[in-house]
Amino acid sequence: FNLILKAQLGTFGLRNSPFEMTESTNDGEMILSRWESKRALKGPLTAYEIALKDNKLFGIITRGKNDEVLGKQFFSEYLEVEGLLFPTKCEEVRYEKEGTHTKVTTYSNIYLL
Repeated sequence: FNLILKAQLGTFGLRNSPFEMTESTNDGEMILSRWESKRALKGPLTAYEIALKDNKLFGIITRGKNDEVLGKQFFSEYLEVEGLLFPTKCEEVRYEKEGTHTKVTTYSNIYLL
């Protein structure tokens, strides 16, 4: 929720990070952007692909070495709370050696104090 409060959800907080936007396209329904590491990172993450739909974060693909897909996240069922949009449903898919793992998280009763 920190990214929402700082108005950085649309870029997943990557604007002030070791990643830079290398590509952006508009397919009519969604705005797609690719963010790649500015320098060689020691960790497994090399790029993110972000999809915005109706100006809201719709999905993220996390990529690793050789551009392999490490995981995906999908955000839906947005709720407006005091002028801020919160996704109340978040689906995460991780691809690991042991197999595919899926987690769905839902939020309700969202309040700002």
